[in-house]
Amino acid sequence: MVDINTLWIINSSGLCLLQHSYNGDQAFINETMFSGFVSAIINFSNRIFEDNLEKISMDKMDVYCHPFSDGKFYVVLAVNRGSNEKYIHQKIHEIGDAFQIEFKDMLDNLTINIADYDPFVDTLDKIVGVETQRTIPEQEEFLRLLKNAEEQQYTEYRTIEEILIFFEQLTPKKRQVVLQSALPIIEMFMESKNLKVEQMKRFQQILSI
Repeated sequence: MVDINTLWIINSSGLCLLQHSYNGDQAFINETMFSGFVSAIINFSNRIFEDNLEKISMDKMDVYCHPFSDGKFYVVLAVNRGSNEKYIHQKIHEIGDAFQIEFKDMLDNLTINIADYDPFVDTLDKIVGVETQRTIPEQEEFLRLLKNAEEQQYTEYRTIEEILIFFEQLTPKKRQVVLQSALPIIEMFMESKNLKVEQMKRFQQILSI
């Protein structure tokens, strides 16, 4: 299996639409700096040499780059040096084609919301054959909420209200990710004899995503 490090999808303006790491080092990669660096090299290759950038080789890593949708976006994939090139090119094309199909109506948008592209990670996992364990800051925030409720000795009613308000303020996409780990806790409170009818309806609405 190819040892994949990190994948980026960068638009023609040099904006990183998606960065996803398979080695846990994503937090240490400045996506803005990297996408600007790659875009500069791509433009240099196109204008000076009238040729496309395909690969950057380093001591321990190779970075592959391929344009899609007439250059509207690039798939950039970093892999460990010596990985199978045929496999890499196959996966890059599968990723690029899938992204083009999934977001074809958004590629020409002047206003870009980076969060809109986050769900593509699920497609990436299927193509690469690796299941990503999703983590977002809101998961830690939810745990802090529960810890604070315990330390401050909130009543059950107040704790439930805090949980409901927390989830109601999340976007549907973030709510879905947090619920992956928080669902057992939610179900525990939903079984409470002190739960109000109105609170049950709000829980049901939260779970109906």
